[in-house]
Amino acid sequence: MMYRSAGNSPQAQVAVDYVLYWTREIAALDAHKPHGRFDLQAAHVASSTDRRGDLCFPSVRNPKECLVTAKSQILSPAQVLLVEDSTGDVRLTLEAFHDANANVKLHVAIDGVAAMDFLRRRGRHIDAPRPDLVLLDLNLPKLDGREVLALVKKDSALKTIPIVVLSTSDAEVDITTSYKLHANCYFTKPVDLDDFDELVKRINDFWIEKVKLPRRASGELRRAS
Repeated sequence: MMYRSAGNSPQAQVAVDYVLYWTREIAALDAHKPHGRFDLQAAHVASSTDRRGDLCFPSVRNPKECLVTAKSQILSPAQVLLVEDSTGDVRLTLEAFHDANANVKLHVAIDGVAAMDFLRRRGRHIDAPRPDLVLLDLNLPKLDGREVLALVKKDSALKTIPIVVLSTSDAEVDITTSYKLHANCYFTKPVDLDDFDELVKRINDFWIEKVKLPRRASGELRRAS
């Protein structure tokens, strides 16, 4: 088995140690496996956990012991701002993201003014994180989605944040206007709940899992892959 060099990174070295640890554990189990299956009762070892960095090295095969992988330590939650005034749609989006990706932290702004306060860290949002993605409804109170879109894309500090329009409108004028205001993409909300779940899953798969996004202002990486 070949391994890449861990270099000088402590996290990388811990990850290699983790792989080597379990390689030895599997080899030890393999020596006891009956009829092609691992005998999980073969080794009777006192319960203890060796922590190296932030990784766990359980010494027993206990399904209740938490195994924290190197990747889960490197990943920070994906920050998504949902700008939506419908409580029903907020609940559906929360549930859909919960099923699609537990690593997504969804923030909600119920009108356009609240959305801009969050993005510009004003008032009670002074400690708000910079979103990796904005899901924007168009028909909002106080400041509608088109105005929010225009403000964000004209702001040099915010314009690189991807904005996905998620609206009930399928009017050509709304679609065209959104793209003229530099929306990154436009979706019409499905009426069917399963279709809505599938749409959220696809948004997650593309915008959270696959797309390379700019680093946050703090220098923290949203993802490492």
